[in-house]
Amino acid sequence: MIPWFAPLLFVFALLPLLAAGTAVAQEELAQDDHTEILTDTPAYCMDLARLVNMRDTRPPEVDRLAAEGRDMCDHGEVRGGILRLRRAVRMMNIGDTSETP
Repeated sequence: MIPWFAPLLFVFALLPLLAAGTAVAQEELAQDDHTEILTDTPAYCMDLARLVNMRDTRPPEVDRLAAEGRDMCDHGEVRGGILRLRRAVRMMNIGDTSETP
């Protein structure tokens, strides 16, 4: 018969291995310089707006989407603003202004 505490000993024996694996994964993630976490924040909204403004000549549709996106972000509607700003960036990158919001 197996003592009642045997499963606990097994779990406690595995804890150092699990902790070591987690530490290695965190170290690998920290060494990856290309890891970027993007969230729906006003700061990300402004980063996208700056990206749109970097190009001197833009189609009118891109300017309209970017302006709407900035206004939405300024009024606390960050997710909608980011959506429009991302669409503006995408339209600038592919040169297609046929999309609508």
